[in-house]
Amino acid sequence: MDDKLTELLREYTQDVVGEALAESQRDMQMRMLQIEEIGWKRLYGEVDTEEGFSLDSLKSVSEDLYDMVATSPLISRAIELRHGYTFGKGFQLNIPDNAKMVKNVLDNPYNWESLLADEATERLLIEDAAAGNAFHIKKGRGKGTKIISVPLSQITGIITDDDDAQRIHYFQRSWSVKGEEQKEWIPLNRYVETGVTLPRSIRALESDPAVPVAQDTVGFVFSGMRPAGWTFGIPTALAAKAWLVMYTEALQNNAILVKALSQIAWKYTNKTGKGARAVGAEIASEKGVGGSISMGDTQDVQAMPRGNDVNFNNVQPLAALVASRFGVSVIALLASPGATGGSYGAATTLDEPTLNVMSTLRKKMKRYIEEILNSISPTVEVKIEFPSMSVDADYRKVQALANAHATGALFQSEYRAAVLEVYPVPNQRKGLPKPNGFNTYVDPDSNADSTPGVAAQGKSGSVPGGTNQGETDHSTDNDG
Repeated sequence: MDDKLTELLREYTQDVVGEALAESQRDMQMRMLQIEEIGWKRLYGEVDTEEGFSLDSLKSVSEDLYDMVATSPLISRAIELRHGYTFGKGFQLNIPDNAKMVKNVLDNPYNWESLLADEATERLLIEDAAAGNAFHIKKGRGKGTKIISVPLSQITGIITDDDDAQRIHYFQRSWSVKGEEQKEWIPLNRYVETGVTLPRSIRALESDPAVPVAQDTVGFVFSGMRPAGWTFGIPTALAAKAWLVMYTEALQNNAILVKALSQIAWKYTNKTGKGARAVGAEIASEKGVGGSISMGDTQDVQAMPRGNDVNFNNVQPLAALVASRFGVSVIALLASPGATGGSYGAATTLDEPTLNVMSTLRKKMKRYIEEILNSISPTVEVKIEFPSMSVDADYRKVQALANAHATGALFQSEYRAAVLEVYPVPNQRKGLPKPNGFNTYVDPDSNADSTPGVAAQGKSGSVPGGTNQGETDHSTDNDG
């Protein structure tokens, strides 16, 4: 019985666990052969022209990436992190008083949801991840202007500058209205601004039918990462695709291994046939969790390896490669400070390389959105201002501000406005506390002696500073 049981255990391990591991190994070997023999580009998707991806190739590559955005926790988490870093703290839209047209257009909830709402900015990052490009159009003029986010699936043609494939002049939009197919060429806003005269229609090829050119519509294209000479940007998730697949398969194989090991709890060793028969009878009987067994002098029982002997942390380097492509830390991506030996402080602090990556991404999006906004009324300039991206603890921010104020680097009004950004106190008093000396303040509603401390809270927002702002000693200034 002892030999038979041992053989059964060996066969079970080979059949269930061994096959899963063998299959994983074979798959990994095939993937590595693919990488070695035909190169990374075929693993990720074919780059088929000197200008990078063709439109058809880009759509083919993006189809799988859109699916991954919808189904992969790591990809969706990476997009959420990027959105949180870039837009999570909100932004301030500075519209000049004379830009009534811009205000009227943005008062339309449809336009706001297409460009500036949280859903719109997150969609911009989704398109960057899965398609590498985002498309918008501004249709119509005046108060009836529409801002529309156009999916990649509706882009059916591109016309570029003869001398520079990076400069897109037109993209063709094909869509359906009440079951009827619509098609038109959309001139890009930057191309229209050069003062060109738009044709009424365009034949991309002599054999193609003429397609009308939109006369009251301009287009915009956002490309996150685009090599020189390429027409389209590269999907951010593309370089992470292979590693994400390997990471997912490794987790699945580990889960199979844990399940298989959990089905065999004990290994019984017997030195006599009688003992083997006794153990066999004991195994055949039903026992609850944590049961015990009576053993003879010639019998032995050993615990089998538990599921926790399977080290899931061994696959973390694969997740780190996914994180690196999106410019986020693997700690944040996995939402687990301890998974990689990190700490809470490391998980909550935005390191400088990540800060620089996200700042660059924010600048790109800022320029893109501002271009669309400023096309509404070209005579005025609309600006988007973002708060600091730093995620230092609030008390550290206030401490740094206090030091800057104490050394004369900040006016009272500037110091107070900055503190209120950190702590938006409700029911704030109007006006500014009056200074008594440089670091001492008096409650304007009290006759009490001056006491040191933080200024009483007043109206939030930016308040013009005092006089002599080029000097560092502001002790005699009156900015209240």
